[in-house]
Amino acid sequence: RREALQSQSQSRASAVSTHNQYRGGRTYTVVEGDTLFNIARYELGKASRWAEIYDLNRDMLGKDFNYLTPGTQLAMPEGEKSDVLAQPPGNMYRR
Repeated sequence: RREALQSQSQSRASAVSTHNQYRGGRTYTVVEGDTLFNIARYELGKASRWAEIYDLNRDMLGKDFNYLTPGTQLAMPEGEKSDVLAQPPGNMYRR
């Protein structure tokens, strides 16, 4: 089990270094509760573009992309950000 965890850790480390070498393009830093769907929706203007984010970060995310680790930097697709009317949900309760 320990060897499997070490192998997985090394695999993620190499994916991170590959990701960092990818390019100096736009990135997004994951925060608690983020999903690829919502990142695409609020950063790219269309939730359906989540697959583009996944494709760029496949080596780092692996097959389990349902949980994104806060602090992870994701490479974002090139191109202009769409005109986004929606904003991420904030705290609905004001003090």
